[in-house]
Amino acid sequence: PNVKILLQGNYANYSGNIYNREGIKILTGEGRSVLKGLDQKFDLVQISLIGSSNTASGGFYSISENYLYTVEAFMDFWQHLSDSGKLGITRWLKFPPREIVRLCSISLEALSRMGIEKPENHLAIIRSWGTSTLILSKKEIVEEEIRAIKDFCDKRNFDIVYFPGIKEEEANINHILEQSYYYQEIDQLVNSFKEDELKDFYDNYFFNVSAVTDNQPYFFYTLKWQNIPKIIKSTGNWQALIEWGNLIIFATFLQE
Repeated sequence: PNVKILLQGNYANYSGNIYNREGIKILTGEGRSVLKGLDQKFDLVQISLIGSSNTASGGFYSISENYLYTVEAFMDFWQHLSDSGKLGITRWLKFPPREIVRLCSISLEALSRMGIEKPENHLAIIRSWGTSTLILSKKEIVEEEIRAIKDFCDKRNFDIVYFPGIKEEEANINHILEQSYYYQEIDQLVNSFKEDELKDFYDNYFFNVSAVTDNQPYFFYTLKWQNIPKIIKSTGNWQALIEWGNLIIFATFLQE
């Protein structure tokens, strides 16, 4: 409520007066809970970037529950989309890829539970130098929308990670990495999903990127403790990959 008060009052002009515009209705509360209390459907449900990049990269959310990034949450969002609606979710970009891979896992699982025949055809992912955005479309993504995504990325220097039928040469164009890492991992995940081999994908992945549910809503906890020796051996930046938040958890258990 404090943000609403400030942006409708002292900071109204600074923010472009968007909270006072005609046709704008501000609802305060936790996003998912507020949405579940509404009967209407929306053309766009946008889950904006939450938390700073430093906090995210430090792993300090690892033991924090988050009910926005679960299978059931995505099902709630989906059910509040109009027939041509879109769900957009933006997260900080991490390397090696994990958060965006987990968002994709959650999306595929949620749509499967709702009986969508080809969930992978409702999905698109783009990235900048520091963030990734996942888009879920109520209808299958068609060629016209793919052209719009390409045009957006070309004009604004984003990179495409996934859309139905993407080829590797269409990824990793603007913010160039040594390899098309994000495309490769998402492509492998989607193919494993289509071939009913998700368990093998999750078991072999360096991090835990399986779909999380309301029963265990720890979206940010991706570390596989058994892989710590591999991390230490394979990189000189192992502290960043393990993330300090996880190290604090480990130290706490040791003291016990």
